[in-house]
This record gives sequence, C-alpha cells and structure tokens, in this order.
Amino acid sequence: MPTDFVPYLLLLVTVWLSWIAPPRFAFTGLLFSIVSGLAFHRLDLMALFWIGITGLSARILIEPKISRYYRVLSAILFFFLCLILSNHYASGFDNLLVFNEVHFSPDSAAFRMYLNFDKTIAGILIYLFLIKKWQKSSFTKGDFLLSFKTLGILLICIIPLALVTEYVKIDLKLHQQSWLWALNNLFFVCLAEEALFRGFVQEALSRWKPESRGWNFVVLLISSLLFGLAHYKGGLTYIGFATLAGLFYGFAYFKTKRIESSILVHFGLNSFHFFLFSYPFFKT
Repeated sequence: MPTDFVPYLLLLVTVWLSWIAPPRFAFTGLLFSIVSGLAFHRLDLMALFWIGITGLSARILIEPKISRYYRVLSAILFFFLCLILSNHYASGFDNLLVFNEVHFSPDSAAFRMYLNFDKTIAGILIYLFLIKKWQKSSFTKGDFLLSFKTLGILLICIIPLALVTEYVKIDLKLHQQSWLWALNNLFFVCLAEEALFRGFVQEALSRWKPESRGWNFVVLLISSLLFGLAHYKGGLTYIGFATLAGLFYGFAYFKTKRIESSILVHFGLNSFHFFLFSYPFFKT
C-alpha cells in the first residue's frame, strides 16, 4: 500500500470507531490520523489550527453552563467552520487525488475524486461531539427497513427525472477501482455530509420546537435546501437533484433519529448512480 494512503486508512478506522466504540477510542484514532497526516505531508501546522478551532467551538457548544445566547453563537461559528473545512477553503490540507479526469464510459463526463482529510475531519468532529451525545437509542432492524423503503421511494422519484432531463443515461459498469470509490463515498463523503446537514443542522434546529410538526417540516426543508446549495459547483440541475434527495435523507433521519439511516439512503442512491448510470453525469 502506498504510504500516501496511510493517513486515510487511519481516518477510515476512526470513522468506524466513531460508529461502534466509545468516543475515547475514536479520539485516539483521530489523533493517530492527524499525526500520520503530518508525517506524510498531507497536513501542515495551519491544518492543526483549523482542526483545533473547530474542535474548540464544538466543545463550547456542548458546555452545559453557557447561556442560550452564547450557545447559538457557538453553533453558528461551528457550522461555518465545518463549511470551510467541507468546501476545502481551509489552508494546510493536501488532499490526495485518486481519480484524475477519469471517464467511466465514453458518454460520461470526466470525474475527479480526492480523499478529503478536511471534510472528513469536520464530519468526525460533528459525530463525536454532538451526534454521539444526542443519539440515545441503537440502530434497529426497524430503522434499517425504514431506510431501505425510503431509498426505494427516492429511486422511484429521482431516476425518471434524471433520465428525462438526460442528466444520466443507463450505463452498467464495474470499474476496477470501484472499491475505492465505495469506501470513500461511504466513510468520508456520506458521513461528512450527513453529519453536517442532518446530524447537526436538522437536529439542532428541530430542538428549538421539538413538539411542533410544522416546525419539523420547515426544518426538513431548510436542511435539504442547504444541502442542495452546498452542491452549487455542479450547477442548477445538480442543486435540484441534491435538494430532492436531501428531503429523503432528512425524512429517514427524522423518523429514526439515527444518522446511520440517512447515511444508508445517501450511500444507496450514490451507489445506484455510480454502478448503473452515467457517472458523474451524461456528457451531451
């Protein structure tokens, strides 16, 4: 295994520990990931600064003794710091390019994929500081079945739209590095995006009026729209599809209160897209 992958392997293990183990094990994994990132020149001292202030803002956010006013301010600060990391605006990170202008089929647009340390760190911090604290129940068989049903309805809704608009064409494939795409998408992309938009934004806003169904519907719309806008680099059509998909991810989270549910729906849709249709989109 090339040494460039070592920090990302440790980061993947950290994500896994976040799901299955007490936070102290995941924090230990995170420390090893950061040290290896420095050792293999994927991070520098500025990256430590961004990781540090993001983690500090999360710690302040969960401090029980602060006033509501300062809690709101710290939540806003934490949200924007996570956005900065997720959108690669923070300096000090040298993310690893693994797919460079790859065409998965002659009619597909070129695809680039990085293993993103910055975005994944944001997701891990959200998960460890907030989601671990907020989620009380375990992920059940019923939660899994609801996730599966939600994914099925989402596919019925979104696939015809994508085909009619010629955003994608049917394109069955199994690329030799599909495993790398799948690991990155599940453990880094879906974890980070669902942690931010469902585990943090949707959950935090819903706690303002937890008994109001109307407010929960508004929160679902807000989190879905923000999720769609976060995909602005893909253009208006992509924003629209992401917003629609976000409604289903948010619904799965709302019904189960488990981030694993929205991650499963998200990864399920992305997998259908990757293996069965033009990826990332049909090149007209």
